[in-house]
Amino acid sequence: DPVNLRLFQVAHRWVPLSAIDERGIDFLPALRESDDVFVSNLTPTKYQGVVQPHDLIMDLGATAGQPDTYLFLRGWIYPTDASINVALAQQHALKLASPSLEVRDASGRWRTVITDIGFPSGKNKTMVIDLAGRFPSSDHHVRLRTNMQIYWDQAFVAPARTNSPTAIATLSPLSADLHPRGFSRTFR
Repeated sequence: DPVNLRLFQVAHRWVPLSAIDERGIDFLPALRESDDVFVSNLTPTKYQGVVQPHDLIMDLGATAGQPDTYLFLRGWIYPTDASINVALAQQHALKLASPSLEVRDASGRWRTVITDIGFPSGKNKTMVIDLAGRFPSSDHHVRLRTNMQIYWDQAFVAPARTNSPTAIATLSPLSADLHPRGFSRTFR
């Protein structure tokens, strides 16, 4: 719906100062650029798309949390399917946990500020998370927590530019070629 479309313009971006998982493994090199080098240390469960709970902890720096600052996350999800969703609904040992965003309070304890940030819906999608006013202290670490099989490729903080002229154009295709192509080969 073009009426609800929001265009984010970025002129300057800041890479996190650090990025580690819950075990302290450094993933900052994987998150610096959109380069198909992913945070991929996930431990599978018996269900496709569901992995052991994992964290991505990033120090976003002093500019995060100021008005009109956003966290841009690029990655992709290996999804569950309809049969897995039914299986998950019929048992109680394992539940799917959407990614949440946590920050540290003044005493250093993690507090959830967004219970569900969503997820990249498919291959190589960029998510935008509003950071304005999210930090209750001068600590600008965030912790993303989930058990979804999400592979993050890039993370950065940027202010949204609002004074740049933009134009949105809808293009109408002149032709299309639809034909059978067969099935893709599956790799695991």
